[in-house]
Amino acid sequence: MFISSAAFSTFILGLTTFAENKYFTMIVLLFYVIVTGILVEILAVNELINFNILVLFDLGIRSDLNGFNVILYYLLLSLSGSLLWYYFGYKKFLKKVSLTSSYKVMNS
Repeated sequence: MFISSAAFSTFILGLTTFAENKYFTMIVLLFYVIVTGILVEILAVNELINFNILVLFDLGIRSDLNGFNVILYYLLLSLSGSLLWYYFGYKKFLKKVSLTSSYKVMNS
């Protein structure tokens, strides 16, 4: 349960820095749960990886899951969240810091 919470939180962190609006992020997450829980099941996309997000928090939902699928989904969520955070959060922070430090040097 701890690993699934960490993976999902990392994904949410990256999504929030990308969107820069917490209300938009909440709506996107609601649709993400609906799409992965209902539409992906109907379209039968869950052959290689079970994309149902609810499976991460309750592994007793489906008994045909193996550890590889769950770990791969954790890694995909964590990696996508980390990349979103890096590209839209950390790089923007570095630009602000470099602009601020160059401004201080010029005014000294």
